[in-house]
Amino acid sequence: MRGTRPEDDVAVQVGPADRRDLAVALCVAAAVVALQWPLRLCSLNLMDEGLVLQVADDLARGSLLYRDAALYAFPGAFTLLAAAFQTWGSRVEVARTLAVVVFALASGVVYLMARWWYARRPALGVVALFVVYRVWAYPHWQFFGYATFAVAWGLAATWLLGEGLARGRGALVLAAGVASGLAICGKQDAGVATTVALAGAALLQAPAARLGRWAAVGRFGVGAAVGVVGLLVWLLVEGIAGDFLREAILAPLYGVQHFAYQRRPSLWPLGPPDPTLRAGLFGWFPAILLDTWFVPLTATWLWRETGVVDACVKLFYYLPPVVLLAGAMTWWRDRARVSPATSARALVTVALGGAFALAFNPPQDWVHLLVLFPATLLLSAYLWARHAAGRPRLQWLGLSAALGAVGLAAV
Repeated sequence: MRGTRPEDDVAVQVGPADRRDLAVALCVAAAVVALQWPLRLCSLNLMDEGLVLQVADDLARGSLLYRDAALYAFPGAFTLLAAAFQTWGSRVEVARTLAVVVFALASGVVYLMARWWYARRPALGVVALFVVYRVWAYPHWQFFGYATFAVAWGLAATWLLGEGLARGRGALVLAAGVASGLAICGKQDAGVATTVALAGAALLQAPAARLGRWAAVGRFGVGAAVGVVGLLVWLLVEGIAGDFLREAILAPLYGVQHFAYQRRPSLWPLGPPDPTLRAGLFGWFPAILLDTWFVPLTATWLWRETGVVDACVKLFYYLPPVVLLAGAMTWWRDRARVSPATSARALVTVALGGAFALAFNPPQDWVHLLVLFPATLLLSAYLWARHAAGRPRLQWLGLSAALGAVGLAAV
């Protein structure tokens, strides 16, 4: 382990990912594909998923996005799915397979980021929690959509930037910018926020880093411009730049200002049953529980007489900003005590959490809340590695909690 002192550096491994780590990441992706494959066609969502499928099919048949097929989102996910439909046919199975592959690759990236702080086996535990997150994000991650596309590219950009800053490799920083630009092409709020936050991280990196601040920002910006300029060129070639401006930029801004979107539930009252929360239950409550155990749950004493379930749901909504604040404070405190490589990796992780928090726009329901949790999970992994280092009891507590979460998801 490199750093100023072993007890000050937060990471178990702060060197670059080696070939074995990359091989393990590919194995993780393959295992996640195998895990999801039997379940990929078990349900169909005719709301958001139906929109994605219909628009992609329209594009595959020659329709123009934003003119013939109007929608709020940026075009990246839809054009990719349309290309898949043109190649393998417009079938739900094609879209679900693409969703499985994208999530599996994102899982491999999560493993590589977890390796910043943990040995290989604990890093695999972080991936297991990421798969648990997929279960609780039902039906959001079960189908291929623009958030899936943007989050996957945002994770890739964060890992590439963390490695590039830690190793002083301009090519990796440039690649991070390209990945961030592709995230913008997938989802405007999350993509733009991720790009701005990661550029800020490149600017705030430790002075002793191998790659200068402005050199890193410049390379990252050039990479991000590749995706953005490519998007603009495509819009001009298709002749839909004006339609894009109206449908994907002005219309969402109007909607946020004028539509009665659901906001996150109020934290108070936290103790007794909250009638306001229960009135908006179908937006705020975990969809997987609504579809499976909601009727039996409402018959229990726990639901009828207490506010325990209400409090758990509310606290989950306020967990991401709490973890983000703790991560930012920990990085700030440790920035001069750890190696520049460790500081850079911690900083980009915090930046990703901040970006996703900024992108949590209305509607602030359960499905959109779960978009924040890849960053929250990675920040939590960083915090646990930092504060549980050298404390065996805390390490066993974290392992027990992780195993409990995996077991709960299996149930």
